[in-house]
Formats: sequence, structure tokens, C-alpha cells
Amino acid sequence: MKKLIIITIILIAGGTAGFGQHALVSAYTETTVSGAEYGAGVAFESKSMWGLGGFLQQGFQHVDENTSPARFYGLHLHAPVARDKKLAFFATLRTGLVNDKFVVVVPGFETRMNVSGRLTASVGGAMRKGYPSLSARIGFRIF
Repeated sequence: MKKLIIITIILIAGGTAGFGQHALVSAYTETTVSGAEYGAGVAFESKSMWGLGGFLQQGFQHVDENTSPARFYGLHLHAPVARDKKLAFFATLRTGLVNDKFVVVVPGFETRMNVSGRLTASVGGAMRKGYPSLSARIGFRIF
């Protein structure tokens, strides 16, 4: 897991320096059919607003004393559908592993609003575990 995060950060930093784009760091929460989950992500975004990065997500609740919440981590891709100076709509795709055992692909959508020059707020939806899920995200542009 640590290797995945380090490799993602190196790729994002190298791509940003090489192409003059920017990196986004975000924290988010998602409500799924099995409860609320929280997570964080780092992504490289081009001038045309295509983005690629990594994320880590985990549930708030323990099912019982002997189990830990499911952990979901992997790659995140987003593509712009429509955009303006303050508002953008994205098609998203997250793919990764749940509990280091199951490969999961999560299609979704996201609406992002630029709050300030570096701060963004987003809401979105996806299909998780066969049911719709809702998410909210706060992002910060590093460089």
C-alpha cells in the first residue's frame, strides 16, 4: 500500500513538473448501501481537465469487534463532460482492490465548483455494490 502511494506521488510530481499542469489533493466522504466511508486522493490534472491519480477509502463503522472496515484503494480517472470557469461536470472511473482481494470498477459522475483559485468543492454519484452512492469532496490544488 505504501509503495502504491509513493509511486503515485512520484508520477504526479514528475508529470506536473514535466508538463506544467497541476496536482490536486482531496478529502471526501461517500455514502454507500453499507454505510458511510471516508477517503483521500491525489491526482494529476491536465489543462484540458483530464485527471489521473490514486485514492484510498475506508468505512467509518466496524461490522463487529473481530473485523475491520473494508478498505478500497486504487486508480481514479476523470474526464470532462462540460466545463466553465467556475463549474465543471466529469465522468469518473475508479478501479482498485477491496480488502486486497476483490477487483472493483466504479463508474460515476462528479460536479465540481471552483470556490477560490486553489480550493474546489464537488458532489457526485456512482454505482457501488450494485446500488447508487453519493459523495462530497473538498479539493486543494497543490501546484
